[in-house]
Amino acid sequence: MAKIKAAIIGSGNIGTDLMVKMVKYPQNMELVAVVGIDQASEGLAMARERGVATTHEGIEGFRKMSVYPDVGIVFDATSAYAHKAHDAVLRADGKQVASSAHQDRFVGIDTPKHAAAIGNLLDRKSIPEIWLCRFFRHESS
Repeated sequence: MAKIKAAIIGSGNIGTDLMVKMVKYPQNMELVAVVGIDQASEGLAMARERGVATTHEGIEGFRKMSVYPDVGIVFDATSAYAHKAHDAVLRADGKQVASSAHQDRFVGIDTPKHAAAIGNLLDRKSIPEIWLCRFFRHESS
């Protein structure tokens, strides 16, 4: 079975922790991009060191990356405010979106393939504990 290509938006502590664990325990997902907004971000530097493509130009930079069309799932490790805008854009582009930003909505993973990929990460405890209960979907308002 082909690995699901994944990306992380947010190169701060949570996004970087998730990146390190996804690279260490790839299972059936391949991390292909880490997105940030600070060119000097330690998280983006760490991703580049691990061979993961990066952009410091936010979601617009991500959408211009050559890997973007192949990304099946995006982990949004940004603020709740930023997540809402990202969610609308990413879902319009057909991406599955998982976020730790909100606790008031249910899991935003729509396909068994993507749910299985996340399940494998959870089984291996290879993603931060904060993500265990917080894969939430946002409906456009």
